[in-house]
Amino acid sequence: MNKDQFLEIVATRREGRNLEFKRSMPWDTAEWMAKLMKSVLAFSNVRDGGRIIIGVEELDGGEFQFAGMNEEHFATYNQDDVDSEVARHADPYARLSLKKVMVDEKKFIVLEIEGFDEMPVICKRNGAGNLRAGAIYTRPYGKAETVEVPSQTELREILELATDMAARKLIARMQRTGVLNVTQARSAPNVDDQYNQQLLDLE
Repeated sequence: MNKDQFLEIVATRREGRNLEFKRSMPWDTAEWMAKLMKSVLAFSNVRDGGRIIIGVEELDGGEFQFAGMNEEHFATYNQDDVDSEVARHADPYARLSLKKVMVDEKKFIVLEIEGFDEMPVICKRNGAGNLRAGAIYTRPYGKAETVEVPSQTELREILELATDMAARKLIARMQRTGVLNVTQARSAPNVDDQYNQQLLDLE
């Protein structure tokens, strides 16, 4: 990730459903890792996944300052350690990439989390900060926060996303085996369009 890509991501200087800011902290503390794991699990259950940017201070009034990370904190992060911690908590699994970014001599860690492939991601062990085995975490609409699934609305969205992913895999499998040709697949209803129409119907 280069400087321009980073600046494009943070252009609004606001958190959102797919973007979270965290202050500079070293990787290897139990409570901090639990906070990050909760966010990673939540972004895994959101359409298009999300990003966590470490090195951002929240000021009074809800504004954010892109202060960068403490050099010692920055040095404690690496892909293998984060992957190992994610594997300990995510069932079936969560995928992410860790990127180290330098912007105007300030250092940031960017965790890019992918949405789940087919099945929602469940927390498989208890941890600090109320990280709970068996919980499904998400990022609800309207609030830039990580929570356990709070209502049937969020649960329904996750189940619909799982259905969409399963449908895509089935179509791809049918194409590979010759059961469905490309022309037929293109004429099939678009699952994203169906999902967006369902959201409009709920309003």
